[in-house]
Amino acid sequence: MSLRRLVAAAGACLLMAMPGADAHGAHAHAHAHAAGVNDDKRCPSCNMVAKDANFTWYTELNHGQKIYTCAMNTGLDYKEGEKAFSHPALVGATLHDLANSTTTCSNACPECDDPSTVVKDPNSGAVVTSASFSYICLKRGQKIYFTSDANKQVFLLGLAASPYFGVQNMSCGGAVCPDQYQVPPASVPAVTTAPSTPATAALVTDSEPFCTGASVMFSGFQTTVHGTCVKLFFQPWVLNSGVKYAFGFLGVFALPLLNEYLVRTRERLRQQLRKRAGNKRLHKLVLTVLYMMQMTLAYLAMLVVMIYDTGLFIALIFGFGAGFLFFKVDKQTAAAATGDMAAPWRFQDFKSLSILHAPGMMCLANCGATVTRALEAADGVHRVYVDIADKCIYVSGGTPGKVLVETLENVGFEATLLHEPVRISGEP
Repeated sequence: MSLRRLVAAAGACLLMAMPGADAHGAHAHAHAHAAGVNDDKRCPSCNMVAKDANFTWYTELNHGQKIYTCAMNTGLDYKEGEKAFSHPALVGATLHDLANSTTTCSNACPECDDPSTVVKDPNSGAVVTSASFSYICLKRGQKIYFTSDANKQVFLLGLAASPYFGVQNMSCGGAVCPDQYQVPPASVPAVTTAPSTPATAALVTDSEPFCTGASVMFSGFQTTVHGTCVKLFFQPWVLNSGVKYAFGFLGVFALPLLNEYLVRTRERLRQQLRKRAGNKRLHKLVLTVLYMMQMTLAYLAMLVVMIYDTGLFIALIFGFGAGFLFFKVDKQTAAAATGDMAAPWRFQDFKSLSILHAPGMMCLANCGATVTRALEAADGVHRVYVDIADKCIYVSGGTPGKVLVETLENVGFEATLLHEPVRISGEP
């Protein structure tokens, strides 16, 4: 009997567990489907893609409709002013302004046709259907749905009377926003004694800031104007005005210019240091520092591209073009003047040239580099050229041939002296 009861109990537990598993799968499916419906929604406050915040940042109205936002600020420092507010709270506090924007929306309710979501009127709680609905088009395109125009007008009147009208909850990453139901200070002081004309009132209401929020990377190329502000490299460098953006544009334009200038300077300095007999380690240190500066500028240019701001990307491309024009075009012309000949100095002063043959050299990258470094360190050597195809080494300067041969033997290469500088009688 006890065995029967045990089997019966196990069967009951199994039956009770099955609906829970189905419900869990249905919930996951519903979440995925809802995410698809909301994929193109943008934060009403800053125009960032709401999908980037995984739809866990939102302003929830009475009876469940949600206005999705970005994850720009946590809201912990909301006392510092409007820019420190979390965007779910900022949407709730400024919902009246967002509902009276000039944005146009399509006359459709895709959420109403979503079987995993029930859209309810924020006033009455009645279910809204795609067959009969009214809506408010918020700034940047999200909508609030109603069962009738009358309910819509009641909601608009409530927004005009009080911030957070009709708002039930605010979520910041799944947690309650710390600044919910807080009201940011008015951005335009209402200190005036003269009545405002309709034209003046419209100007104050419809004027938009240069940009809002701040981001180090956009979701695809877009413009900053009336969109999201660019945070360029460092936390305080937010290009939130036309003047700041212009300086940022010029700075980005200068990045590749300065980079190309450093490339040319480093190469010229390297050629000069090769002719000097000073401290080789100091020379290498100077060239290394210049190379590090060049690479820093190159990586900053890469970060500009990753911001995906159209204006700054154009500035960067123009900067690269100007850098090529100023610092590289002439370099190609100079090479063409010698007929693209390698080490033409070998034929310009043949009398002062030493030529050695080292059959043990197999490749230019290793053997050639070893031979070049060894000979350049010898006293009196001016220039060195290694012709790996003929196994020949050309050396200019006054170093005796015997010293050159011994230098090569010291680094493991047997060499034969084919030509020595022609000495005039009376010279040592």
